[in-house]
Amino acid sequence: MSEEVSRPDDGGRFISLWELFAQIEKAEAIYAYEAARDLASCLSDDPAGINYIRRRDELGILCPMDIDARLRLLRLLSIFGSHGTLFDDDDRPNDEAQPVFDRFGFYASDIYPFLARHDIAISRPGDEGSVSRVFPDGRRIPGWILAYDGQAWLSYGRAVGILTASTVAAERHSPEHDDVFGRWGRALSDAIERGAIGVTTVSGKQMLAHADVRAWCSQHGHVWPLDASNVQPDDKSNAVPLPDQQAQSSPCNEATKLGRRERQIRLIEEMADKLRYPRLQVPDRGQKEIRKLCEEQDPHLFTGNDHTFKGIWDDALEANRIRMANHNKFAGR
Repeated sequence: MSEEVSRPDDGGRFISLWELFAQIEKAEAIYAYEAARDLASCLSDDPAGINYIRRRDELGILCPMDIDARLRLLRLLSIFGSHGTLFDDDDRPNDEAQPVFDRFGFYASDIYPFLARHDIAISRPGDEGSVSRVFPDGRRIPGWILAYDGQAWLSYGRAVGILTASTVAAERHSPEHDDVFGRWGRALSDAIERGAIGVTTVSGKQMLAHADVRAWCSQHGHVWPLDASNVQPDDKSNAVPLPDQQAQSSPCNEATKLGRRERQIRLIEEMADKLRYPRLQVPDRGQKEIRKLCEEQDPHLFTGNDHTFKGIWDDALEANRIRMANHNKFAGR
């Protein structure tokens, strides 16, 4: 278990949702409402997480909440994540988000492992002063990256993010950042397809063998700021990227035989990640934005034909790899 998850000094500390948004915001270089959206998505995908929520009353007493109250709070998280604000009864935006989310939160010992399992990075108070490792250009390596030190597996998206952070200091979503992020994504996908990096799947997420990523970077002269675990990629018993996750499939030895459809679906997933859309909760109009990026990224895989894209999307949906947030609303029609 990484230091980011197991640090003993704050396990019993209560962390409000607003404070948690700030920690995610800093580590992931996103806005608070985007942090709320990601958290809401994780809690929706893994409902056991809402059992950890506590309410701080007017006396400062931390109280558990009944299921209805937890679900109402989850709905507020989703509203704030989608709109960046909460609303009055007359649907007017208000300034109540911080006061509301300051009243609810988690114990650190509950939420940090939960976020780690869902591959959401955090930056906790004290991280800056306790970390001395730096990139070759002198920039401090942030704590959210060092949390993956020694992990045997890490997600594809996280690996691309670490490589991007190792290369440029640009803010996330800036043109410079997005350009480098896209180039690293293509390079890493190519290495996977050639079989240079072992992969497995955990809860539907593509995970990469850390030792292979480090060796690939070393071979090509790229900066990789982490130490990899000694666990070998073919050791199925350790095919877990983060605490308490169990691998659902063995590492893929057929990466070089990926067909056209698999490459198309992977590009859809990559573009959804780039747009910060939860893969199984793509918002309204998100499919159109994903398609636009896919066609710009690789016009040979995506030809601009409506019927072709629908077929790719339907195959990805059937494989439970992409889904609209309102899918259930229309699934029966």
